[in-house]
Amino acid sequence: MNSKQKGNRWELEVCHIFEEVFNDKFMRTPSSGGLFGKNNRSRADGMKDSTKEDLSADIITPKDFPYSIECKNYNDLAFHQILQGYCAQLNEWIEQASSDAKFIGKKMLIVMKLKRKGAFVCLNKEDVNESLYKNKFYYLDKYIILDMKNWLENINI
Repeated sequence: MNSKQKGNRWELEVCHIFEEVFNDKFMRTPSSGGLFGKNNRSRADGMKDSTKEDLSADIITPKDFPYSIECKNYNDLAFHQILQGYCAQLNEWIEQASSDAKFIGKKMLIVMKLKRKGAFVCLNKEDVNESLYKNKFYYLDKYIILDMKNWLENINI
C-alpha cells in the first residue's frame, strides 16, 4: 500500500470513529490533503466561507464542530525529539494544521496513527482540560499530545 492510500484509509477510519463518538457526520475532503489547505490556499480566493471551511482540512466536520482536523498516518514519530524540545516532523504538522485552522477560524487538531504505537492527538494545550489526562506529552510548552481514545472519552464539546 502506498503512502497516499495509507493516509486515505486513516482519514476514513477517523471519520468513522468521530461519527460514532460525536453521533454526527464526518467526511473525507475530496482530493484530500485539504483542497484549500496551506499549500493550496490561493484556490480559495473568491470562494464562499462555508466552502473554504469544508475544503481546508483533511476532514469535513459537522456544523459547529470546533476543530479543523489534520490526519497523519506514519510508521513512527521521534518522541525523544519531542521530549528534547525539537521535532522537525511534528513542527511541520503543527504548522500545516495551525495554518488551516486559523484560515477557517477553528482550533487545530492533529490525529496521528503511528505503526505499532497507537493513535494520538496533538492540539494546543489551552484547548484541553489538562487535569482530565494523566498520560500526556507537552511540546514547546504550547502543545499537548494525548492518546486519542482517552481524549475522545474525556472531550466535552
